[in-house]
Amino acid sequence: MKNVSVRFAESRDAQNILEWAKGHIGNESAFAYPAAKILASENGRQLQYALIHSVCMLEGLAPNPDATDLELVRGLKMMIDAIKVLALTSGMKEIIALTTAVDEKLERLMVKTGWEEMPFSAWRLRL
Repeated sequence: MKNVSVRFAESRDAQNILEWAKGHIGNESAFAYPAAKILASENGRQLQYALIHSVCMLEGLAPNPDATDLELVRGLKMMIDAIKVLALTSGMKEIIALTTAVDEKLERLMVKTGWEEMPFSAWRLRL
């Protein structure tokens, strides 16, 4: 079995990256993000590429159950503005929100404030 090495992708990898990424990258605009990096693994031939970039992770929301939708939307909009500033000044171009609650009120709140549901599962590796 050949040894595998990892390196940063170079301009010579561009064609393979564009061809191989089709259908495997959730957000192709992430290639242009300021903090984006592409890693390449190889063992004498190219094995795969990994598009990596930093995101601002909103780990969850804890809405007051007695608050009205209007109050929650206004509060979330103000929070999102602050989070955007934090993310953009760190070179991040996405905010991702995770929530375990299946809650119609929260879903309406997210839609009203411009969020889109992501069409794929999420995985975590704790370091």
